[in-house]
Amino acid sequence: ETDHKGRFSFVPNSEHGTLAIVHESGYAVRDANAMETNIEIKLIPWARVKGQLEGSGEQVYGKRVYLRADPSDATVEWGQNTSADREGRFKFDFVPSIRQSVSGALSRSICPQPGETLIIDVNDFSVH
Repeated sequence: ETDHKGRFSFVPNSEHGTLAIVHESGYAVRDANAMETNIEIKLIPWARVKGQLEGSGEQVYGKRVYLRADPSDATVEWGQNTSADREGRFKFDFVPSIRQSVSGALSRSICPQPGETLIIDVNDFSVH
């Protein structure tokens, strides 16, 4: 929990740990045991991923689209999923800037940049 200025504290322990800080404006990931006292942590802006599955209506409505961190690039386990609407559209608004795979009808590897909106077509693997 943070105070009104965003400050927080925790008691370090002898076990290795990772600190993930998330806010609607961004995120940060740090080695909890390597943190110094009274440091300022700047949040990295979230990226966004959106796209559209091929088809319409019942053919695509409710189809699950998954976004998962590449285990070789992630310091914390990360994953999200959402359902396509009747036009096959989907979006993820809080996406970290790490290598990930997005899958629906097919799977594609992506690496969004901070603050970027990545538009993908899951069916033909194009990125716009």
